[in-house]
Amino acid sequence: MKMTFLGGAGEVGRSGVLIETNGKRFLMDYGIKVEEYGPAELPLVPHGP
Repeated sequence: MKMTFLGGAGEVGRSGVLIETNGKRFLMDYGIKVEEYGPAELPLVPHGP
């Protein structure tokens, strides 16, 4: 098993862990980077009827 830590060092948000085992990869707990001036604008996804 190999674990690779992606981002998140010394910052809030944007952290993740890549786990590789038996030829498979799993990406765990990957967030978004929190901007200094508020959250990033994200597209509005309309709900169904």
